[in-house]
Amino acid sequence: MTSRYWPPPGGPPPALVSAARRPPEGGSTLVLDAGDQKVIVVLGEDGGEASLMWTFIQKYLTGGKAIRM
Repeated sequence: MTSRYWPPPGGPPPALVSAARRPPEGGSTLVLDAGDQKVIVVLGEDGGEASLMWTFIQKYLTGGKAIRM
């Protein structure tokens, strides 16, 4: 069961924005709170657009499947 506040209002979590804008060499792994669930995000060292990633996470956060972008 997810929180009644999921998806959260506003944009992506600050940790995702930071990692996507300034990815460390070798990439990074984040564990984000998403309602009543944890989401593991693995980013490559090329970064990306945090807003698009967060939209993707919100759209496909059901079923407990591993999803690759």
